[in-house]
Amino acid sequence: MKLIVIQDNLSPHTNELLNSFEENGIKVIYYCITDKFKGQEFNNRKYKTKFYGNKLKLQFLYELVRSSDKIIVTGWMNINPILIILIFFFLRRKYYFYTD
Repeated sequence: MKLIVIQDNLSPHTNELLNSFEENGIKVIYYCITDKFKGQEFNNRKYKTKFYGNKLKLQFLYELVRSSDKIIVTGWMNINPILIILIFFFLRRKYYFYTD
């Protein structure tokens, strides 16, 4: 199984959660704006990280719409997650919304 997680930036608990998914055989692709959390960097990531930034990225949205993987959105930090939530709503596409 492959899991796509969309979040604004890494945090210690998210880093541990995604590492545990990888250790248990669940492949993770993590999309975020930055890899820094209050100045702390996470260099020991076992999962693949991609950066999408703060600006509108149509290619990023297109990849998510075409993907058959499980998708978790963790908020509406900028225009990209907001649009993916709206697009999935109108397409009646299943996704997961995670808040802490």
